[in-house]
Amino acid sequence: MIRRNTKMLIGGLLTCALLVSGSPVPNQAAVAAQASSAQAVFTDIQGHWASETIRWAYGKNMTDGYSDGTFKPDKSVTEPEFLALLLRAYNKVSPDAAADGGKWFDSYYTKAESYNWPLLKAGNAPYLRGDAAKLIAATQGKKLSTEDAIKQLISQGLSQGKTNASEDGFAAGDTLTRAEALTFLQNLLRKQNDLIGVPSEPSKEPVPSNPPGGEGESDKEPAPGGGTKPDTGTEKPDTDDSASTPQSDQAFAIEGVAVGETENALIQKLGNPARKDLSGYGYTWYIYNTDYKHYVQVGVQDGKVVALYTNTGNWTKAGGVTVDSTAADVESGMAGAQKTGGSGGKSAVYKSGSLNITFYFDANDGGKVMGLLVRDAAASTSASKADTAGTELRTAYEKQTFDITNAHRVRIGKAPFVWDDKIAGTARKHSQDMAAGGYFDHTNKQGQSPFDRMKNDGLQYSSAAENIAAGYSDPIEVVNGWMNSSGHRTNILGGTTHLGVGIYFGGSMKVYYTQNFYTPR
Repeated sequence: MIRRNTKMLIGGLLTCALLVSGSPVPNQAAVAAQASSAQAVFTDIQGHWASETIRWAYGKNMTDGYSDGTFKPDKSVTEPEFLALLLRAYNKVSPDAAADGGKWFDSYYTKAESYNWPLLKAGNAPYLRGDAAKLIAATQGKKLSTEDAIKQLISQGLSQGKTNASEDGFAAGDTLTRAEALTFLQNLLRKQNDLIGVPSEPSKEPVPSNPPGGEGESDKEPAPGGGTKPDTGTEKPDTDDSASTPQSDQAFAIEGVAVGETENALIQKLGNPARKDLSGYGYTWYIYNTDYKHYVQVGVQDGKVVALYTNTGNWTKAGGVTVDSTAADVESGMAGAQKTGGSGGKSAVYKSGSLNITFYFDANDGGKVMGLLVRDAAASTSASKADTAGTELRTAYEKQTFDITNAHRVRIGKAPFVWDDKIAGTARKHSQDMAAGGYFDHTNKQGQSPFDRMKNDGLQYSSAAENIAAGYSDPIEVVNGWMNSSGHRTNILGGTTHLGVGIYFGGSMKVYYTQNFYTPR
């Protein structure tokens, strides 16, 4: 059987799966690649400064031209049009989501309002570049002035300005064109994996100068819902290896470990890790993989736990959420937290106290929870350094992808894969070739299928398969993406026995992933 699936996820993040069973090499035509994007050429973009960006966006189905064959790159964009481009690029709103009887842009404004983004609601009025800068800053959870938003865009490399990389050169008062809008989005997609909301400002209710039961002003921390937290009558030491963490952090413990605990407390509870891996985010992942039923990654930075991840369900409290919970259950259990992001039914991100919590869902298993990532809010803001990474991070990503894949298998009663260095080399060479060759496909530019490449490397198999992906920030995200696509999931949970993972940093998508599965013959 040969199965072929190609899918684009979250605006520019790519995955692709291929499976073959049986020893014969498949017919090449049967697995020939489908183009991942159309190379459309509009009659009015030849020589335009944004022509390549326009082709890129068209190939990603983010935009279209006009019936006369033009694109009109210098035509002004309205706020509803820019919102639609932005939210479709990140797969937050379906193009078919227009409300019955409503205006075409209603669903986009509804989504933007849920994120607490700054909106003008000026209808068909031209949208200014300064307004776009404020909106882009808001997608990173920041409510900034036009001046500060422009400074942020320039400092992050999201804009080089219109005439130069300065506030004046940005030309905040100029209308935003179609070409400029797409350029902003292309740069944003390269830097930012998801959209988040702007935290709501706390209500400023008057506090009585003489609270009931005491004299003078209260010096206790306000409790959620009003009032003050009870005084326990005891003081906690400033530092203690066994000190407990704040209640909001303890509510999301994994294997009994919570964000905020010390490294020593972690070692006391779980022992020494099997590996210490780079994360790409500034902290070190402590990998506990000796028993995949209890698989956990613990992020440690400066002697403190700053991140936790598992896909085994071994967490505690978490608002009552378990691996059998649905998105609705999560929403109910996280009623006291602020939802700040997510990805089309595949994940949901909440802010609770000092934590950012991401729940990962399995669209192929009734939308049930299949993973939990808990990070200190400060650690969550660190951008991935994958696009400038070296061999050490590449090896860490390969091993983490392998471990997370195995944890998914073991959780449903499957045997874990055996790591295979030889086929990992085959996979790594294909990831590098895709990056260097500027393509994304199972079949390389020499016309070789995965099975040709395996054969060339001396591998003999009774069954084999391949998953590929590009653009995902880290192994947690890429495996979640694969698990939410039926073809990739089939390969991950299938009957092959050996797996090698090959990753390459570089190319237009910054990072390329290949999983090669096989059963030796």
